[in-house]
Amino acid sequence: MTKVKVFASLLCFSIFLNVSSQISLSSLRSQGINSKEDLLKMGLSESEISALEKQYLNQVKPIENITESSTGEISKPINKTPVKNEEQVSAPLNTKLPNEKVFGQNVFNNGSFKLKENSDRINPSSSYTLGSGDRISITIWGSSEFNDEFTLDEFGNITPKLVGRISLKGMTFKQAKSIIASRFGKVYNLASSKIAVNLSFSKVISVNVVGEVKSPGTYTIPAINSAFNILSFSGGITENGSVRSIEIKRGGKVVSTLDLYEFLNNPKRYSHFTLQDGDFIVVNPLKNIIEIDGELNRNGSFEIKDGEKLSEIVSYAGGFNHLANKETIGYTTIDNGQYKFKSLNFKENKNLVLKAGDKIEVFKISELVYGVVQIIGAVNQPGKYQFNQGDKLLDVLKKAKGPTRLSYDNLVHVIRVSPVDLSKEIISLNLSNIYDNKSDNIELKEFDIVKVYDKSALIEPDSVMVYGKVLNPRKLAHYAGLTIRDIVLMSNGLKKEADPENIQIERISFDKSDSSNSYIKIIKIDLVKNSDFQIKPFDRIHFRALPEFKFQSSVIIRGEVRYPGNYTLNGRGEKLSSLIKRAGGVSDWAFQDGAKLLRKEDSLGLLLMDLKEVLNKERSKFDYVLKPGDIITVPKINNIVTISGAIGHKFINKAENNVNSPYHNGKRAGYYIKKYAGGYDKKAKKKNVYVVSSNGKVKETKLFGLIKPKIGAGDKIVVNHKEEKQKKEKGEPVNWNSVIENTTIKITGILTLLILANTAIGN
Repeated sequence: MTKVKVFASLLCFSIFLNVSSQISLSSLRSQGINSKEDLLKMGLSESEISALEKQYLNQVKPIENITESSTGEISKPINKTPVKNEEQVSAPLNTKLPNEKVFGQNVFNNGSFKLKENSDRINPSSSYTLGSGDRISITIWGSSEFNDEFTLDEFGNITPKLVGRISLKGMTFKQAKSIIASRFGKVYNLASSKIAVNLSFSKVISVNVVGEVKSPGTYTIPAINSAFNILSFSGGITENGSVRSIEIKRGGKVVSTLDLYEFLNNPKRYSHFTLQDGDFIVVNPLKNIIEIDGELNRNGSFEIKDGEKLSEIVSYAGGFNHLANKETIGYTTIDNGQYKFKSLNFKENKNLVLKAGDKIEVFKISELVYGVVQIIGAVNQPGKYQFNQGDKLLDVLKKAKGPTRLSYDNLVHVIRVSPVDLSKEIISLNLSNIYDNKSDNIELKEFDIVKVYDKSALIEPDSVMVYGKVLNPRKLAHYAGLTIRDIVLMSNGLKKEADPENIQIERISFDKSDSSNSYIKIIKIDLVKNSDFQIKPFDRIHFRALPEFKFQSSVIIRGEVRYPGNYTLNGRGEKLSSLIKRAGGVSDWAFQDGAKLLRKEDSLGLLLMDLKEVLNKERSKFDYVLKPGDIITVPKINNIVTISGAIGHKFINKAENNVNSPYHNGKRAGYYIKKYAGGYDKKAKKKNVYVVSSNGKVKETKLFGLIKPKIGAGDKIVVNHKEEKQKKEKGEPVNWNSVIENTTIKITGILTLLILANTAIGN
C-alpha cells in the first residue's frame, strides 16, 4: 500500500468518524493497520501518526471504546467521560462494596476474577472462538523450520506463504490448531518436525453490561475474558443482583444463563462458552433467598432456584463440618403466613425442595464423650480412662496407680451421670473396703466419675497475717518452728520507720483460766532480744512505726525575706515566727500587712494573718503552727489603693473596671471614692462599701453606711451596686399608715446617729 493510499484510507476513516458515534478497532485492522509499527512500515512519519492519533482519539466515544495500546494492554476511558464513570470503569478489582446480601455477590469485587489483558503468553480455552482481529503465531521446529504471526482479516482468514489462505472464522481454537497442522503438513515435513499454534493476541470485542450492576455500560475488552471477568471489571453486582440468573443475550436471544454457585462447584461446566462482539450480560434481580446457619463450612444467606433441593444447597454452603449433627437439622418454613419449625434427618430429607424464606440450622453434635470413665482427686494419675463393660472400681483405681498417701481412707464418691438427661447421683463408698474385702468394689458404668478425697482439703491450712511497717505485708503460710525473725525475712525486711522494740502479736488463746473470757491474747515482742520467738498458726503480727517519726516535710516562703525558698519543718510544732527567723527575717521592703499564708492541707486555702503582730507579739494568735505544703508570701511594699465597682469614673477602655490611686495615710474609703473615682454611680449602694486588705482581711462600712473603713496601703475598695427592685403586681394595696410610721422611725434614728457620729467621722 503506498503512502497516498494510506492517507486516502485514513481520510475516509476521519470523515466516517465525524458522522458515526461508534468505531471499533477491528475496522482499522480490516485495512491491515494493527499497530503503530504497521503505519511506520507504510512510510508515515512519527509526527503524521501523532496527528492522526489525536484526531482519532478526540472523536471516539469514551465509555463504549476503551483503547488498546500496541502491547495489548487495556487503557482507561478517554477523559471525555465524567470522572465518576471513569473511576467506576477502571476501578481495581479489590474495591469493596457494602456487605453482600447473599453469598457470592462479593466474589466479583474481592479479586477472585481479574480482567485478562493481551500479553505475550495467552492461554485460551480450547473452546475459544476465533474471529477477525485475533493474532496467531505458528512455529515449526525439527527437520523443517517456520516461525511467523498472522492476524485474521475481516473475513477470518490467514494467508501463510506456500500454504495459502486458511479460513478460521467461527472455529474453536482446538479446531483451528487441527486445521492449521493439516494444511501446513502438506507443505512442511511434520513427520520429523513439531508444530505449535498459539494465540498471541486476542481480538477486542465490545460487550454490554446491564441490570443489577454497579457500573452498567459498554466495555471493550479482549475476547479471552469471561462474563465473570467483565462483571468484576464493571465494579461488581449490586446487593439486589442475582448470582444465579446472569443471562448472556446475543441477537435478542438468551444463548446462556450463568450460575455462580454451579461455576464455583464445577468451573469446567462453563469452559466451553465464550463471549462475542455485541453480546449483552444481563444481571437479573435477586429472587428466592434462604438462610443457613450452624455447623456448615459456609454460613449466611443463599439464593436458590425453583425446585432446588436441600442436598444441593448444603453442597453450595461447602458441606457439613466435622461437628455437624446430620440426624437433627432445624428447618423453619413459612406455612399459611406463619413460621413453622421442624426437625429433619438429613439422609431422609436430602431431596426436600426448598422455597424462599426457609431457614436451615445445622446443630452441633453432643459434647458428651462416650466410652469413658474419669477418676479425679487424690490418686497418682488422675484423668480419663477407657470404659470396658464389666470394669469395677478397683480396676480404675489400679489404672490411676492407686490413691496417694494423703487420700481419705473412709470415703470415695462415684458420681453417676445419666446418658439420657445428664442428671447425676452420688454413690458413697469406703475406700479401705474396696482394697480389703472388696465389699464396696462396685461395677462401674459408662460416664462414671470417681472422686477420691485429699485429707488436706478437709483441713483449713495454717497461716499468719503480717501488717504494718514491713516491705511486703501479706498473708503467709505457717510452718512448724516459724520465728519472728523468719517473718521479717519472708516479708522482705523492715521499713526505715519501723520500731523493732514494739512488735505486737494478736494470738488466739483457748486458756479458760483467763478471767476476761477473751480468746485473744496480746503479746509485745522486742525483735533484738526475742528474735527466736515462736509464731503460732493464725497469729496477727503488727510492726508499728517509731513514735513521732516523720520523714522530711517542707514549706515554701516567698517574697521579701532575706533567704526565700523551701524549708524542711523542724519537728511537728514549728511556728510561723520560727520560720521567719530561719529565713533571716523580713527585708526593709517587706509589706508586712500584705503577708499571706496558703494552706493546701485539707484544702483550707487562705489563712488570715497579721505578720506585724507575729513578729512583735510573743504569743500572737496569728503565729500558726506550720503544716507540710504551706506557702508563705511576704509581698513588697505597695502604696497603691484600688477602687472598683459602682463608681462614677468614666472608663475609655471597656475592659477596664477599676481605678488605682496613691495611698494617703489615715484617709477613709469615702475620701478615695470622691477624689479619685468620680464619686458614686447613681446605681451605687453607698451603705455597702467594703475594703479587702492585701492579707485577705475584709473591712466593712459601719453605722448604717456612715462610717467608711480606714484605708491601708495596698487595700482594694469595692462599691456594690444596688439590687434591682422587683416590680409590684398591679392592684396590690399600699398600707400608708405603716409607711409613714416606718419612715418616721428611720428618720429619727438617722438624726440621732448623725449627732452621735459627728465627732467620729473625720475625713
